[in-house]
Amino acid sequence: MPRIDSGSCFGRILDWQKGGFCQIVFSSPYEISRRYLDDSLVLEATFLTDRGETRLLDCFTMREGGAHDPIQ
Repeated sequence: MPRIDSGSCFGRILDWQKGGFCQIVFSSPYEISRRYLDDSLVLEATFLTDRGETRLLDCFTMREGGAHDPIQ
């Protein structure tokens, strides 16, 4: 996984050839459930397989002032 402060790993949505991506692949069938954590924009995805369970937390962080000046 890239560092939290590295460049976008989901830029592939905007440019399939140049954008990066992150992929999680299971080797066996799985069930997935998703929910937002209490009063936040943090998405929790729980994957359940016949071998165990894992939880993935997904959020978008931004430095202070980033909404008005995204390029530093």
